[in-house]
Amino acid sequence: MAMIIREEVSANFTGILWGLCGIITTALSQVYFSPLKKGLGLDAFQLLLHTSPWLTFGSFISVPVFENTDALLNYDLTSSAIFGVLLTCLVAVGYNVTNYVVLGELSPLTYNIIGHVKTILIVSVGSLMFNTLPSMAMLVGMTVAIVGVLLYTNEKEAQQEAKKGASALPYTALSSTDLTSLPSSEKLTSPKLPVAK
Repeated sequence: MAMIIREEVSANFTGILWGLCGIITTALSQVYFSPLKKGLGLDAFQLLLHTSPWLTFGSFISVPVFENTDALLNYDLTSSAIFGVLLTCLVAVGYNVTNYVVLGELSPLTYNIIGHVKTILIVSVGSLMFNTLPSMAMLVGMTVAIVGVLLYTNEKEAQQEAKKGASALPYTALSSTDLTSLPSSEKLTSPKLPVAK
């Protein structure tokens, strides 16, 4: 993934359209799967078991529409190609399980923030590995993302502090010796209710 830094990607209408579709479907799946996982008490593997058939079905529908099926059917499978496919499948399962584990513990918004941090790390590692400098657009984008992450972190911490402050009710702890040492008139008794005549 770090190789994305080597090639500058140009924006066009089709790419922007597919990017928006990816953002919308990812957001919808995160918003749908997070409460589903927490509400039903599913672990990551159970959620993956229930969602994989739908994802596979979507792939079987979209591949004939968007891919060259003749080239796929006529492709000569070599041992290295089979190894690459199996390795990709293994990495995809690990990636999906990791996504469901993280999404089950965090909110969809926090999950997206982690995704932005991951993208910044990929660009940074790619720059270091291939000894190339990111473009000005990439630097501006990374700066905006970092500022957004910092603002989100500050807001999240402020909300957690407010929750702690609201949940901590002031009380006085009395021991049993404190209660027995009170004069009888000050001991807690049940209130006397007026009797209706």
